[in-house]
Amino acid sequence: MDKMSEVTDVLVSELYKWGVSDSYLVVPSSSLEREQVQWYWNALAEADTLQYRWSDVVEPKADEVGALHYVTPNTYFVVDVATRLPIAEFALCNFTGKAAQVHFSMHPVNPTSVSLFLAEHTTNLILNNWAEVENLEKSYLDTLYGVTPKKNRVACLFIRKVGFTQLGVIPSGTMFKGEVDDALLTIKERLN
Repeated sequence: MDKMSEVTDVLVSELYKWGVSDSYLVVPSSSLEREQVQWYWNALAEADTLQYRWSDVVEPKADEVGALHYVTPNTYFVVDVATRLPIAEFALCNFTGKAAQVHFSMHPVNPTSVSLFLAEHTTNLILNNWAEVENLEKSYLDTLYGVTPKKNRVACLFIRKVGFTQLGVIPSGTMFKGEVDDALLTIKERLN
C-alpha cells in the first residue's frame, strides 16, 4: 500500500474526517508523497500561475516552492479522493489572537466553479470545524485574513466570491509580478 493509500484510509476512517465533500479531503502537506506535492507546483508553473501564489518571490521555481512547502507547518492540500492528487492548497500563518492569515491556490485545470466551491467550503471548515479537527473545546479561529495584490484583479474578485470582505488597502503592502503593489486587506469571519 502506498503512503497516500494509507493516509486516505486513516483520514476517511478516523483522524481528519472533515472533507470538503465526499469527493475531497483536506490533508496536511506532510501526509502526501513529495512527488504529489511537486506535481501540484509543477502544474501551477506550467500554467504560469505559480507567480500569483508566490507573489513576493520575483521568479518562483516549482522545485524550490515544492521543497519549501513540503516542510512548512500549517500547510494543507485538498485531495481529490478518486485520483488521490492535490487539487487545491492552503496555508495558515501569522497567527494573532484568534485570527490567522490564509494563503491558497487552486490547481489550474479546476473549473472555476470547483475552485470557488473548494475555497469557500475549506475556509468555512477552517473557521467552523477546526476545533473538532484539533480536539479543542471551542473554536480556535474566529477570523481568516488575506493580503492580495490589488493589481491581481482575478484574485481580488475570487476572494470576494469566496466570502471575504475588504477592510482596506495597505499602500505598498505586497508584491505582484516582481513589483511592489498595494494590498487589499480582507477578512472572513466565523459565522457563530
